[in-house]
Amino acid sequence: MLNWTPTQRNVVFASFASWTLDAFDFFILVFVLSDLAHYFHSSVSEVLLAIMLTLAVRPIGALLFGRLAERYGRKPILLLPFIYFKVPESPVWLAARQHKTSSALMPIIRQHWKICLYMVLLIACFNFFSHGTQDLYPTFLKVQHQFDAHTVSLIAIGYNIAAMLGGICFGSLSERISREKAIILASLLTLPIFPLWAFSCGSWAIGISAFLMQFMVQGAWGVVPNYLTELVPANARAVLPGFVYQLGNLIASVNATLQSRIEEAHGGNYGLGMAIVAGTVAVLISLLVAFGRETRGIEISGAVDREPD
Repeated sequence: MLNWTPTQRNVVFASFASWTLDAFDFFILVFVLSDLAHYFHSSVSEVLLAIMLTLAVRPIGALLFGRLAERYGRKPILLLPFIYFKVPESPVWLAARQHKTSSALMPIIRQHWKICLYMVLLIACFNFFSHGTQDLYPTFLKVQHQFDAHTVSLIAIGYNIAAMLGGICFGSLSERISREKAIILASLLTLPIFPLWAFSCGSWAIGISAFLMQFMVQGAWGVVPNYLTELVPANARAVLPGFVYQLGNLIASVNATLQSRIEEAHGGNYGLGMAIVAGTVAVLISLLVAFGRETRGIEISGAVDREPD
């Protein structure tokens, strides 16, 4: 990081700031699920439909704006003037324009349908993994453990710091040991944490386990951006990674509702529902990645002629 160029720093800052704004509109709801349920005289599972519908319509936006980005460039579609002036145009898009490479989506999907299906399934599992350990966790702390808002906030701050650290650590580690090994390692390391994370008592035990859990979960996620980009054909790197990501989100949009149904069936045990879903997909992610292919070292900065099988 110390050796980054001004352009690289600007890109990282713009990406971080953009995702932070997106996180606000989603996670504000997560922290007040039980309050909204009480206010509207409904159940938490009914309020969770808002999360499911939000995630379900994301593929539409990903397809629309991804296609526009392929046609007109990444920068204009970002809209915000600050980002427009601070972020350079994608070298992949510039190279594709120079070589007049076709970016038609359907021919690419037909030609590479196996890798597209693989990515959708993988990202569905990843979204169950992240949303499965985050969406109901504040409600789990407030309702099941009766923690006050201050304690919930401290635990949430702690595990979000861990998430950032985990993404950096495992993302960097993937450059050394391979994408596959880094994802599998982070995913499997969540398994021994689940008993403490879902079934322990006391704010310290829960806080420490939440920190460790998000370090591993988001550590696995820290490899995903590069992994997806390296898997897809060079002439579809604006639309395809985002589109398959949101299709995976569509599949995983039932996560919170599913976990809530498990909780209701087991006497209000949120921890059990979260552990069943997230623990299952931790294993599935490891298996899917183990049967995938290593992508480390694939050139993505401007090449348009090297495509995956």
